Amino acid sequence: METCLQAAFVSQLEPKNVKEALTDNCWIEAMQDELSQFQKLHVWDLVDLPKGFQPIRTRWVFKCKTDDRHVVVKNKARLVVQGFYQQEGLDYTEIYAPVARIEAIRLFLAYATYVGFKVYQLDVKSAFLYGKVHEEVYVTQPSSFEDPHNINKVYKLDKALYGLHQAPRAWYETLSKHLLSNGFDRGQIDSTLFIKKAGGDILLVQVYINGIIFGSTNEGMCKEFEQVMKSKFEMRHLVKYKMNDSSTYGTPIPVNHGLHPDKDGKDVDSRLYRGMIGSLMYLTASRPDIMFVVCLCSRKSTSGGCQFLGDRLVSWQCMKQSTVSVSTCEAEYIAAASGYSQILWIQKQLRDYGLNFTGTPLFIDNNATMSITNNPVKHSKTKHIEIFHHFIRDCAEKHLIELVKVHTDDNLVDHFTKAFDRSRFEHLVNLIGLFNPE
Repeated sequence: METCLQAAFVSQLEPKNVKEALTDNCWIEAMQDELSQFQKLHVWDLVDLPKGFQPIRTRWVFKCKTDDRHVVVKNKARLVVQGFYQQEGLDYTEIYAPVARIEAIRLFLAYATYVGFKVYQLDVKSAFLYGKVHEEVYVTQPSSFEDPHNINKVYKLDKALYGLHQAPRAWYETLSKHLLSNGFDRGQIDSTLFIKKAGGDILLVQVYINGIIFGSTNEGMCKEFEQVMKSKFEMRHLVKYKMNDSSTYGTPIPVNHGLHPDKDGKDVDSRLYRGMIGSLMYLTASRPDIMFVVCLCSRKSTSGGCQFLGDRLVSWQCMKQSTVSVSTCEAEYIAAASGYSQILWIQKQLRDYGLNFTGTPLFIDNNATMSITNNPVKHSKTKHIEIFHHFIRDCAEKHLIELVKVHTDDNLVDHFTKAFDRSRFEHLVNLIGLFNPE
């Protein structure tokens, strides 16, 4: 009954163009809501086009928003700028905007579990429309919504529209200025991390485009932060997706999988396959247990690594080495250097949290690799290894890391580089901290 009632108030089909959208009251209302938001945020002003300027075209984009049951719950119409018409130096200059790394978010969550504070999430509605445009940019009036009394006029942008090259940067500048003016400090290593301290308490805010996660050792600081955000932006809380129908059995791939290109087989839809692999690659951000098989299906491999904050897994990798190795020892040496580069980033990132780590243990199951790292004489046999891989030796001498021998049976990295039987697979999954809640 709920689904039927919902379907009565929203359109189930996405129109292909404005003409088609104008035949459906649901989409007309969606377009009017978008323009009402422009008026509310003072996005633009209707003016005469100055000489020497060319207006940038706009177009409508229509999308049916669905819930986790794939039921259409909202019709969203967005007016976007055709940014490919913009001219660099005239319509925009700087476009770079920092984006949080997925490892930074995992590190944030791992730290929260150690300290013991609750993590909240907020989403800024129509975030880009808050970004201030510094350049002089003019756009055409939206199709089918032109002012009949000023048909030849154009809109001068005061705020950024979706599609503008500078829109992400404009939004980041607006958000960061708002936070800095309310007593926050920007992270020295990660510019998407904002910190506020009061007495012995700390409030951490991690920004990912228009999504924000935050938490504090003082619950009152979290409530104050919500009010700070709502005072300037229209916010909405996000809820978790339901995973009631998901289940996993056995292993992602058999030991003797025999997976290889089938040159004589029937061609598949390459677009569909790439889309499936892309979705799975996105899933590996939270499912390290399927990393190896996903990389295998995307024809990528085979150097692996993982990093922990205490017993919390915060980062993992499965990648193809760019340097040719003539022995297992050298391959592991290159992998160790790659792994430490991630450790180095984590050490620097944690300084913004007020934590300073040195002597971080780096576990290796190859004695020869440890010898190459600790003994410069043996470097004469590895001259073909690119110089930047040898920085790991300098870090070991400075005691930034401590090389530790680990037995092959307990080497967690094997989980990211090869297939195992079920018992071995489940053993490694348990060691990295994954568990089935059922």
